[in-house]
Amino acid sequence: VAARRPGGSSFHAVAGGEAYRCGSCSYVTRRRGNMVTHQRTHTGERPFGCPHCPSEFAVKCTLKRHLLTHSAQRAFACSLCLDSFPSREELARHALGHVGQRHFQCQFCPRSFGRRDGLLAHHCSHAGRRVHRCGRCSRLFSRNDDLVAHLATHAELP
Repeated sequence: VAARRPGGSSFHAVAGGEAYRCGSCSYVTRRRGNMVTHQRTHTGERPFGCPHCPSEFAVKCTLKRHLLTHSAQRAFACSLCLDSFPSREELARHALGHVGQRHFQCQFCPRSFGRRDGLLAHHCSHAGRRVHRCGRCSRLFSRNDDLVAHLATHAELP
């Protein structure tokens, strides 16, 4: 038994219960509210408007997530540039912009880094603090990476 519903959906008896079937595509759901929301993908209806900006949404929970962008609560900080975001999803989207980029330029030399902590570690090389000592020749290095590379030169010697 099928009954037509507003928006082109129909209500059908199916095995295990009844379901709403979209009249515009193959979408099927057991919940009327899900069908109402789904119909908005076809009609373009966006009944949930933001009171702070012109943004409009088809789903109320999407509006709620959007409202966080207008609040001072920004608990998700980017470890690369220290910007912060109201949701984990927005932080993840932001982080995609850093892929392959080297935003952190050394002010003392041409080197640049993809992460802020890499630049801070590099700055030690300009500060004159040489705290990593070679056990074979006592040469000092400001970075452990440089000491490790240096140790390889000793391995090549007889």
